[in-house]
Amino acid sequence: MLKTYFHCKYIDNFPNGNPKRWICCVFLALMCLTSVAQGLSSVFLEYIDKYKGIAIRHCQQYGIPASITLAQGLLESGAGRSKLATGSNNHFGIKCHSWEGERTYVGAASAYNCYRKYDSPEDGYEDHAKFLQGSRYQRLFDIPVSDYKGWARGLKACGYAENPAYADKLIRLIETYELFQYDLNQPVMAKAKEESTATAEAEQTYDEEQAYKKAYDKAFMEHVIHRKWDKYFVVAKHGDTYESIALEFSKKLKDILDYNDITDRNARPREGERIWVEKKFDRHPSVKFYVAKKGETLHSISQEYGVRMKSLLKLNAMKPNEELITGQKIFFQ
Repeated sequence: MLKTYFHCKYIDNFPNGNPKRWICCVFLALMCLTSVAQGLSSVFLEYIDKYKGIAIRHCQQYGIPASITLAQGLLESGAGRSKLATGSNNHFGIKCHSWEGERTYVGAASAYNCYRKYDSPEDGYEDHAKFLQGSRYQRLFDIPVSDYKGWARGLKACGYAENPAYADKLIRLIETYELFQYDLNQPVMAKAKEESTATAEAEQTYDEEQAYKKAYDKAFMEHVIHRKWDKYFVVAKHGDTYESIALEFSKKLKDILDYNDITDRNARPREGERIWVEKKFDRHPSVKFYVAKKGETLHSISQEYGVRMKSLLKLNAMKPNEELITGQKIFFQ
C-alpha cells in the first residue's frame, strides 16, 4: 500500500485559508495521482525538462517538431543513460558517415560501429538538427510541424533507423509524455505534471530503478527485435500469443499468422520460438540446405531459417504434414 502522496498545508487551514490555494492544491494532488497511475518515470520527465528548451528552439529555428526531437532523444539515449550519451554526448545514435570530428566505437572499430562524439549534449542536439537538414530527410519538411505521426513515420521511411517499429515507438513516447504540446510551445501541462510527480516521489516509498525500468519497457516495447538475413523477428516469451505480438507491432493478426505459416487462429507460439514480424523468404538468400535433426518438423525449420512453408514444400517435393526423417536434406533454394 502506498503512503499518502502529498500534504498540503492549506487543507489544514480551510475554510479560514485562501480557497484558491486550496483548489490549486487539490488540482496538483489529482495530477499527482494521474501521474502515478500512468507509471510515468521521473527520469524521463527530468530528461524532458532538461532538453525541452533546446527542442523548442530547434522547432522554431529549423522546423523540426520539438516532440520528435525529444522522443528521439529519449529513445536513442534511454533518457540520457546510454553509454553513447554519457560517454560521447551522442543522444541520437548518429553514426560517423562524413564526420570529421571526434569519434567513438560501439564494439569493434569499423565504419558500421562508428559514432559521432560531441563536447556537450547541446552540441549533439545541434548536430542532430543539422543532420536532418540533409537531402535524405528534405521531404520531411513538407509535413506540418504539428503532425508528429507523419514525422515519425517519415523518419523511418527515410531510413533513420532499421527497427521496423521505430515510428511506433516514437509515437508511443510522444503520446505517453504528451510531448506534442511542445510543438505548440505551451509546456504548462507537462510542467504541472512534473512538479506533482516530484512531490509524490518525495513523500512515498518508491523504487526509482523499478519505475525507470517499467517506463522504459513500456516505451520500448516488450520484445527485443532481432535481425537475421535482413529480416526481422522476435523470440516468443511465456504467455505470448500471436495476437499480442500483432498488437505490439501494430500489425493485423492475419498478417502475423501468415508471416509464420499459422493456420489455426487459436494456436500459441512456443516459448523460445522465432516469430517473424515480416514476410519470410520464398528462397533463402544464402543457405542452400539444412539436414534435419531428430524431433524437428518442417515448420520448426521454416521458422528457424525464415523460409515460407509453401516454398519448402515445393522445393522439397513434400506434402503438407509429411513427417521428416532424421538426416533428411531440406533444400532452401
